[in-house]
Amino acid sequence: MEITGTDLIFFSTKHPSEVTGVFVNLVKQKWQDPIIDGLEEYLADTSGNVDIFFEKDEEMTMEDIGFTLNKNGEGSFRLISTFHEEIDFEVAVNREIIPMSEYSPKDPYPARMMIQHVYEYTLVLPGLITESQFCNEIYSFLIKALELR
Repeated sequence: MEITGTDLIFFSTKHPSEVTGVFVNLVKQKWQDPIIDGLEEYLADTSGNVDIFFEKDEEMTMEDIGFTLNKNGEGSFRLISTFHEEIDFEVAVNREIIPMSEYSPKDPYPARMMIQHVYEYTLVLPGLITESQFCNEIYSFLIKALELR
């Protein structure tokens, strides 16, 4: 089987119980009665780990099409979260969404992130957010759910 899908990864201190509720509600506003696999298991799990799979209907089964867009430009997607006691990695900062200080560099710069008690969220989409309005919309749902304000 060919591996399909586009992974987008986010790190946040926001607990999955907050994020998942907002995200699922936004999906339900888009799709009247989606098939959501893994939601019951998540609700029963207190670890904060999430692995939820979303399909619009029975025609959009993962076994048949994988993470691909259908003729209507929609597809299955997945939200995964994992708790980390600590993370420590180097990143290249291309731009800051919220500038941290007036002294922040204007050009891309290397940085090291060392954070404790953080959740890693992976959103697996059926296409690129730059090429698919549907994928961009699902991505925006997760951004809204992760917002700190």
